[in-house]
Amino acid sequence: MKERINAITAMRGMGVLGVVGIHVGGMYLSNPSANLILLALYDEVSRYAVPIFFFLSAFGLFYKLNLNEKFNYLSMLRRRLKAVLIPYIVWSIFYLWHTSYCYGTNFPTDKLGEILFFGLAKYHIYFLVLLIWFYIFMPLWIYIVKNLTKTGLMLLFILQIAVDYFLCYSGELYLFQESLEKDSFLQLALMHRLNYWVIFYAFIFIFGGYLAQRFDEFKAFLKDNKNILTAFFITLLIAQSAHFLVLIKMGRTPLEAVYTAHQLSPVGIIYTVAACLFFFRLFTYSFASGKIYDAAALLGKHSYFIYLVHPLFLTVASVHIASSGKIITAGVSVMLYFGALFLSLFSAIIFQKIAAKIPPLGVLVLGK
Repeated sequence: MKERINAITAMRGMGVLGVVGIHVGGMYLSNPSANLILLALYDEVSRYAVPIFFFLSAFGLFYKLNLNEKFNYLSMLRRRLKAVLIPYIVWSIFYLWHTSYCYGTNFPTDKLGEILFFGLAKYHIYFLVLLIWFYIFMPLWIYIVKNLTKTGLMLLFILQIAVDYFLCYSGELYLFQESLEKDSFLQLALMHRLNYWVIFYAFIFIFGGYLAQRFDEFKAFLKDNKNILTAFFITLLIAQSAHFLVLIKMGRTPLEAVYTAHQLSPVGIIYTVAACLFFFRLFTYSFASGKIYDAAALLGKHSYFIYLVHPLFLTVASVHIASSGKIITAGVSVMLYFGALFLSLFSAIIFQKIAAKIPPLGVLVLGK
């Protein structure tokens, strides 16, 4: 039996910290006088958050796989879809109802199929759609990881940067999208491509699988390259933040800068790789135990529920702030961040106790 990799749990905790930061940053953007350094902290330093979950998901899958044995695709798919598809539908319906309730709109029954297919029920839920598609294409990822060399991995990395750049920033693609029949399936499929095209995150998923299959070699690499990995991470963290700040200095609005300096930009992709390697080394060697590890691991243990529930608290707070005519100041945004994080963690712990007594509830909400 293979050893348990505790770093993965702690890294999930870091992913949750980043996801909540990005969403609080989105709320703080409504302040026309927002502090740009704080915005960079929320929206740029946290940009590793979503892709790191794909990295960890692939790592966990491939770490348990023997690529020389026959792969039971249907068994894997049943297990994984139970863990993701059921909660996806339940949470999507819940958030559609909650949005309708909070904003006084009708439940979108007529567009339910479209919403579920593209992951539009809430701004964070698309992650589960992408995860489902990654599971569906699992035989492809196995084939690639099994035959991938170090040179091939580097070429794949370069290709990912090129593909993401074209798909995210191409004016021609946007014009083609706008030329299609309005609200046709093809136009919607292109408009919402970030929500379900796995190609955007293919490299980071494959990278996780590649390292998992070579874990002993990977651990040695982490141990021998502490200073290099730390410098690499800090350099890319500065570059990611500087990208955002330079865009604003050039005349972009903060919102436009956020939509440009995201995790799929060339700098963002490299930053994600740097963050994955840095945090893996950090929780494998520097903080393999102790209070920092314990805090990250606690968040990581409940990361799935926290990821799914935190927009509930942010939405309630947003509606309250808007109805009172106030704006989100820097201080309020910090309170929102820690408030949402604490309430989500507390809810996760309470729910775990409830689900232990009512197992079907656990299946519906968390797939287990």
